[in-house]
Amino acid sequence: MLNNLNFPALLAFAKTSYKKQLAYRIANWSGLFTNFVFLFIRAGVFIACYENRDVVAGLAIIDTLTYLTLTQSFFTLMPHLGSMGLSEHIISGQIAIELNRPLNFYLIYMAKRVGIFFYYFMFRFFPILIIGSLFGLLRLPTSFLSMPLFFLSIFLGFWIAVSIMFLIESTAFWFDSDRGLKVCMYGFFTFFSGLLIPLNYFPAWILKITKILPFAYTFNAPSQIYLGIQTNQELLHNFIGQILWAVVLTASCLKILSIGDKKVVLHGG
Repeated sequence: MLNNLNFPALLAFAKTSYKKQLAYRIANWSGLFTNFVFLFIRAGVFIACYENRDVVAGLAIIDTLTYLTLTQSFFTLMPHLGSMGLSEHIISGQIAIELNRPLNFYLIYMAKRVGIFFYYFMFRFFPILIIGSLFGLLRLPTSFLSMPLFFLSIFLGFWIAVSIMFLIESTAFWFDSDRGLKVCMYGFFTFFSGLLIPLNYFPAWILKITKILPFAYTFNAPSQIYLGIQTNQELLHNFIGQILWAVVLTASCLKILSIGDKKVVLHGG
């Protein structure tokens, strides 16, 4: 399935995608401002939860605010809503050209997303963390030794999120629209990833469900590493879970692509 691996070519796709994002400076600044607004709104809501208590669900207020800042900084790194362009390519027939390239389409697609990932990593992720720390919404990590694992976890979360969206948009091979599935997926993603509410706030029976779904391994997993509130066993479980889901989803994407390839219909021949 992963034949014709050409890393220089894939790197070129990633670089081109990164440079294309640089052309939209105003869009980035407006998006960054929107992220700040949502961060402060979310922070205000959760600060109210601590008005008469010091700890909620095992988290002190600075831990919760740090969690909110981290997940807000992941917002553009880990796509979970909107269109990624794949379904439009399938419906228009443009996908036929993409599938005829000498490189695997999924790898090309992921290389382009990696370029976008690094762009947002530089121009959204770090600015949000800096602003959050300036406004007292972010504390330093418990251990700086965990930072390499933290950044690796972010990348694995990104890979999982993109693969999920790839699978959803791949349904355009069979359906005229993927809008309904996207709306449902957005609800599941927002709730079970910990983006809307920290998973620590959930009852135990919901936490058991999150452990068998891929969503918590996107936003929640790297945040927990940064906070340093997990046991070594929980940390290992999350990291192994991320690797397993990344492998399973990648295999699923490659499989659905090979099946969908046989469903491509071009008008006029």
